[in-house]
Amino acid sequence: RSGFDRLRDEMRGFRDGLHDEMHAGFDELCKADNALRDEMHAGFDELRKADNALRDEMHAGFDELRKADNALRDQIGDVRKEMQTQNLALRDEMHVGFGELRKDMQALNGALRVEIAKVPFETFKWLLTAAGLAAAIATAIYNIWFR
Repeated sequence: RSGFDRLRDEMRGFRDGLHDEMHAGFDELCKADNALRDEMHAGFDELRKADNALRDEMHAGFDELRKADNALRDQIGDVRKEMQTQNLALRDEMHVGFGELRKDMQALNGALRVEIAKVPFETFKWLLTAAGLAAAIATAIYNIWFR
C-alpha cells in the first residue's frame, strides 16, 4: 500500500472517529437538553401548582372578606332600622311633650294676662291708699301745729 492510501485510511479513520465523537457529543447534548427540559417542565408544574394554591388561597380570603363585609352591612342595616324606629318613637314623644308644653305655656300666658290686667286696678288702689295715708298725715300735722 502506498503512503497516500495509508494517509487516506488514517483520514477516514480520523473522520469516522470525529464523526462518532460528534454523534456521541450530540447525543450527550440531546440528553442534557431533554433532562433540562424535563427539569424546566417539573419546575413549571411546581410553579403552576403554587400559583393555583395561591389563587385558591386568595379566593378563599376574598370570600371571607366578602362574608365579613356582608355581615357588617347587615349589622349596619339593623342599626339603621333600630335608629329609625327609635327616631320615630322619640319624635312621637317630642310631639306629646311639645303639646303639653304648649298647653302649659298657654295657661301661664293666660295667668300672666290676668295679672297684667290687674295692674292698673292695683296701681290705682295703691295710689288711693297712698293718697289716704298722705291725707291722714297732713291732717295729723295740721291738728298738731295749728291747734
